[in-house]
Amino acid sequence: MLFQDVRATTCDFRSWPKHLKRAGGKAVETVRIRWSDHALGRMRLRAIEPLWVERVVAEPELVEADLNHPGRLRAFARVPECGGRVLRVVYEPLQDGAEALIITALLDRGRTRNWRTSG
Repeated sequence: MLFQDVRATTCDFRSWPKHLKRAGGKAVETVRIRWSDHALGRMRLRAIEPLWVERVVAEPELVEADLNHPGRLRAFARVPECGGRVLRVVYEPLQDGAEALIITALLDRGRTRNWRTSG
């Protein structure tokens, strides 16, 4: 997927985290992904593919609340295409989970190191 094509995409993930599965009290099967300019710029700089980001949000190994920014979540998962390094994606669920705004994405060295040593 080319970066100029990722301003907004719709993903058909049936395994989204619970906080992204409800819109207006109804289960949603597709979630619209919106990309901030900051996220796109950082992804380009860091050679992070949009598909990896979508996969981490859809199937995280860990999700944490962002304590510095209420309403934002941090999703973490290993990316096989990067030698198993951990990708951290910061995003905001929008419209009762029908959309997710990607704020930024980065390969998390500390988390990768901790996960490799802990097994």
